[in-house]
Amino acid sequence: MTAAMTARGASFAVMARGDTDMSQIRQRGNSYQVTVYAGVDPVTGKRRYLTDSSTELAEAKRIRTAWMSMKCRAEMARRSERL
Repeated sequence: MTAAMTARGASFAVMARGDTDMSQIRQRGNSYQVTVYAGVDPVTGKRRYLTDSSTELAEAKRIRTAWMSMKCRAEMARRSERL
């Protein structure tokens, strides 16, 4: 399911990926901006995001997938350290 939206002149697509996924790909001019939630900074308590851009939608999806899998591996490593 995809819904196209426009906000302040930048159009982006919201793709259904689950309730806990905090990432997005949005079109900004001739490129696609990828934003992935990276957790909370332990010092400042502020939210951290990874961002990148590509001129091709397929490449933007690959970037998001790579970051999401990297984030999952880091979370699994943190959980195993607690045991």
